[in-house]
Amino acid sequence: MNYIGSKYSLMDFLTETITTVAGCETNKVFADLFAGTGVVGKTFKEKGYNVILYELNLSV
Repeated sequence: MNYIGSKYSLMDFLTETITTVAGCETNKVFADLFAGTGVVGKTFKEKGYNVILYELNLSV
């Protein structure tokens, strides 16, 4: 289930852009600093990256 703010609909754009810019074939590490549901990290984990997830929740 998606909710407003989910990056799921951006996955094609994100993976293409990040792969093009990073261009790294070895020692692949991906850091998702706004992990939320984890959909971006999961996608890169499936592509063979070591993934670091972080989510900061602030209550104001």
